[in-house]
Amino acid sequence: MERLNSIETPNILNISLQMFNSMTEIEWKEGKSIVEILNNIHEYNMKDGTSQQIVNKLKVSRVRVSEKGKLGSYVVDWDGHEGIKISDEEIEKMGSIQITSTTEPGNLNISLLYYMKTQRLKISGKLLDTVICAGIGQEQHIEDLEKCISYGIQVYMENIYDCCFSMFKSIKKTCEMKLMNGMFDIGYKIMNVESMSVKKHEYITYSEGQEPELNGRMFSISLELKNNTKLILDHTGKVQIFKAKKFEDIVRSMKEFYKYMNICIEEKVITLKKTIEHQRCYVAQNTHLRGKYKY
Repeated sequence: MERLNSIETPNILNISLQMFNSMTEIEWKEGKSIVEILNNIHEYNMKDGTSQQIVNKLKVSRVRVSEKGKLGSYVVDWDGHEGIKISDEEIEKMGSIQITSTTEPGNLNISLLYYMKTQRLKISGKLLDTVICAGIGQEQHIEDLEKCISYGIQVYMENIYDCCFSMFKSIKKTCEMKLMNGMFDIGYKIMNVESMSVKKHEYITYSEGQEPELNGRMFSISLELKNNTKLILDHTGKVQIFKAKKFEDIVRSMKEFYKYMNICIEEKVITLKKTIEHQRCYVAQNTHLRGKYKY
């Protein structure tokens, strides 16, 4: 059975970009009532999108207006297509606006949450695939792969922001990326993964292990790095990266994890197995599964 002494950090294209969360301010030259805002959303949804580089439009599928101080209680639940009639009594109760949408093209989920009191807009949703982002950067003749992907993310986010400002018919303001999440797969099963939670390393500021869950992870490890990102992994070899502010943070987190993992391998804290070897071992120890797996 093959045992690895170390494993090389893979190409950054192996990173799978997941969700993002950003914030901006919605401002008009003159104040807007909530009815005017809803009418703007309706008008935007009825029009064709503009020709941008990646995202031409956010197609609205649902608009919900929550009651003041009660996010789970809705005064309005509307599909954004047909006209809407709202009573004065309902207007008095209205608080924040929650918008469910998808990108055109791409069909990626984007959620918007507008706070009437503060005029702040929270934007969250799915990021582009790293390969697509790299292609956008290459069109600009950017040679460094990491910079290519970062540029592609930037263009995608700018398109999203432009769609939001068009939807609200507002002045363009600065947008702040609060976080982005990513994931990568080392391609091996990690044996004795629970031991990683007690292994100290210069890059790790905090680590902990989580006991097995019912119908979930056998054992998961949470690592916090010096760049303030958080990594969660388990025996499957899939590593999730949380709390990054930019793609550079995700790349750095992956590289630091591989250094940490190789030290754990070298010091025999863990061992890595190919997926098929792990399945054989698991089935051998669980006789009721024999005959259900083919190799």
